[in-house]
Formats: sequence, structure tokens, C-alpha cells
Amino acid sequence: MNDRNQLKTISLSLEMCCKFIHLAVEFIKMLFQRWPKKIIMLVFFFATILFGMKLLKMKLASVILLIHHQSYSSEPALSNIGDVENNGKKTAVPWAPMFSHLYSCPVCFGYGMCNEVMKSSVLFHGELTMSQNSRIMWKKGVLQTRRVLISSLTADEWNKFDDFVCKNASHSIPCNLSAASWKTVLAMENLLDIEKFKNLNALLDIPVSQLAIPVCSTEKLLLEILKSFDENFDGQFSKEERILLLTSLIMQPGYVILKLQTKTRMTMPFPNLLGACGRSVILEGGLKPLKSFLLDSFDARAGLAVQVLQLVEDFEEEDPQWYFLYLGFSLDGIVVTKEGEVVVIDLDNLVILDKATFPPDLQKSGVKSELCNEVCFQKITLELFYTSKNTSACTRVSEFSQLMYAIVCKQVLSDIAEHRTEGFFNFDGHRVHKKQENLGLLHQIPYKIKDHIEDLLRECVQETKPNGRKAAVIELREMLDNYVNINDSEGRNSKENTLFLSSRNKFK
Repeated sequence: MNDRNQLKTISLSLEMCCKFIHLAVEFIKMLFQRWPKKIIMLVFFFATILFGMKLLKMKLASVILLIHHQSYSSEPALSNIGDVENNGKKTAVPWAPMFSHLYSCPVCFGYGMCNEVMKSSVLFHGELTMSQNSRIMWKKGVLQTRRVLISSLTADEWNKFDDFVCKNASHSIPCNLSAASWKTVLAMENLLDIEKFKNLNALLDIPVSQLAIPVCSTEKLLLEILKSFDENFDGQFSKEERILLLTSLIMQPGYVILKLQTKTRMTMPFPNLLGACGRSVILEGGLKPLKSFLLDSFDARAGLAVQVLQLVEDFEEEDPQWYFLYLGFSLDGIVVTKEGEVVVIDLDNLVILDKATFPPDLQKSGVKSELCNEVCFQKITLELFYTSKNTSACTRVSEFSQLMYAIVCKQVLSDIAEHRTEGFFNFDGHRVHKKQENLGLLHQIPYKIKDHIEDLLRECVQETKPNGRKAAVIELREMLDNYVNINDSEGRNSKENTLFLSSRNKFK
């Protein structure tokens, strides 16, 4: 009985469909008889276009709404990463929460990695924390089969920048960032003239500690930076590429340096950049902060200390065209790759100098007749960062070298009580520095070499004779190198005493 009813229902439905089709055909015939065919075809054509545009608009609106609701201020899928990690688990997260704000582009870092990111989920498994730079969040994860480290600025940082964009474009807050960006100072062509670029901090009211690239910049450096943001490789620099570059410079200048290294094939001790998607930057993974090795054996820490000292030499000599002045050495900002190589990850206050501007043989001379300690360093940095006409300060290479070594020894290596304060020096002369929470990398030094290594570290931080710092650094590297090598050999005990006694006599 039920089958008969179903067949009857289907039959009636088919009959109704046939009648409807017949009526529709008759109606169309009538239209073609009364009106010219061309008019009907034209109406049908425009109706089809209108319907298609409405569908496309609805689709785009739904995508933008999805991205907008999963922005940095909420990040629902990522908010529980800490809890997941504490339970020893990993979680797969879709692309949208971490790589949101695509609707704000070109007020972003770029799109190069978006296709790859959108095709698969990212498996997050923790964070990399840097107390020295709390503006940036670092998420560790796996993209497909590759370990990655994804950085993005905090919601507060982006909110402040978004407000600036809206106000600068004379729009109300909040506004359509993508549309507003074309009416802001970010789209101005002359902002990337060399004189304007060198004064970018003052023009945009950004502290030098947050953006140091323009300091000592030259036409050659600016041209290389522009080339690195030529996204379509057409040899031109479009307004969109200009906005991408200035957004990156203002918000995460370390990304600009990594992009510059990738495009110019520099071989500096920086992590490998994979690309960017929206307002997130993607680096190679498997990186561990130097402070995570503080409980390792002294042998292991001595080997890492040698590499840390090598960083300064690399910044000075590794690249034939550029000299890198870096004042942000810390146990947070230095990381170790999965291959065991020590690299610098916190690059926001890195200054790049053109070696072609140095006076002949200035860098090679390096011999000073005067001490250079706190007062000397304050003078250098004040001239370099806080004087509009700093051309002469940009060539004081011998002082730069000493300053970097002093910071490394105090902020990273030494565990001597007098060195365990935050910051290397201050400008007001009154601020009391807090005690650093972390140990120095060279803590718990073996008894036989403890006194001598601490003497070398003191001389490195505050030299007592001209060129004493450089001599102390050379000897410290030799001692640490030899200690590691001796402890890797079979007859370490007999050689150890002879070596360190002779080294001690040489220093005295």
C-alpha cells in the first residue's frame, strides 16, 4: 500500500513538473513572438550577471566575516595552547586564527606563504617566550612535515597601529583598513627618499629601540630593502609594495632584515625566513632559546659561549658589504637551531652600516690609546641614535666592536654578581637596575679555571687598560675552546693543568 502511494505521489510530481515546463516553454514562445529576440537576450544576460555578482558578494562577505571574528583580539583556537601543552598534547589549528587580518592587507607583512598555510592545518605545540621583547608572540608548530616558528604582534600593538591608520586617513575608528591605507602617509612616495627614511623614527614617532634600521642608512641599503619587497619581481616598486614595506618596518623591522638576508643571500647568523601570511611571519622551526641550556654541563655551555662571542666577529666581518651593529644581545634573543648553530632572532634594534662609507683602514686599525667603558659607550650611542647629524658616529667601528663585546659578556656570559643587573648602561645615571632573573651562561665554572675566566669577563665588561677588552675576548675564546677540546680527549687531566696555568701567566 505504501509503495503504491509513493508511486502515485511521484507520478503526480512528474506530471506537475511536465505541466510547468510546458507552460514555461509556451510563455517563452509568446515572448519571442511579441518582442525582439535581442532585447530578451540582453535582459537575460544582465540578470545573469546581477545574480552572479550577488552570489560572489555573499561568498566574499562570509569569508571576511570568518577572518574578522577570528582576529588576534579573540584567537579562540589558540587561547588554549598553554593548557594543551601542559597536558602534554598537541593541537591542530586551522589557518584562520593565526593568519587572520588578511582583510587589512596591504597593512600587513605580505601573502607569500598564504597558499601553503591555507591548504593545511598547523600543529601547534607551545610557545617561545622572550621577556626582552614582549611585543611579539612566538608560536612553535608543524606545517605539513616541517617544523616552523610563527611570530605575530600582540593585539594591543596592532590595535594601536590600526587606530593610527584610520586617523591618518581621516576615517572614523574602526575603519576599513585596506581602503584607508591608500590615503595614509604609508602610501607617500617621498617617505622612502633617503633623507626621509633616515628620519623615519621622528616622522612616525617610533623609538629607536623598536626601529633601528634607518639609523646610518645609505642609498645603497635603501635600494636593497626596496628590492627585497618587490613581490612580483617586475623591477618596479608599487604603492602596495610600499605600504607592505612601511608596515613591516614600523611593526616588525626584524622581518625586514630577514627578508633582506633572503633576497641578497647574506650568510649572517639569523634564522631562515620561510615567508609571511597576513600579519604573521613564518620562520624555520626547531629553535631553542639560549636560556634553555643554562642547566646543561659546563662543557656544553662553554661551547655555546664560544659561538656567542663569534656572533660579534660575524657581525663585523662576515659580509663584505655590510657591518651589523647589534645591541640587543640577551639569553632570550639568541637561539640555537636544531643543527646546534647559535643565531640571533630578536633583530628589531639591529643597525646596518655600509662598509663603503668607512674611512680607509678604519676597521682594520682597531688599536686605541684610550679606555672605552660606560661614559665612552654612552657618548657613542647618544650620537648614533639621538643626534640628527650622525654621519661621523656611523663610522666609529672600533668602538662599536668594543660595545658589542661588552654587552655580550655582561648580559649573556657573566654570572658575576656585579654584572647581574638588567640593561648595560643608562642615560639618566639615576635608574636602579633590577637584578636579572636568569643565570649567566658561564655559571658554576670549574674551580681550576674559575678565577681566571671571571677576570677575563670583568676585563671584557670594563677594561682596565687600552685594548684590554679585545685581548680579554681573544683569550677567553681560546680558554673555552681548549677546555671543550681537552674534555673531549682521553688524557684531559694532565693537559688541563698545564694549559690553564700557562694561560693565566700570559694574561698577567
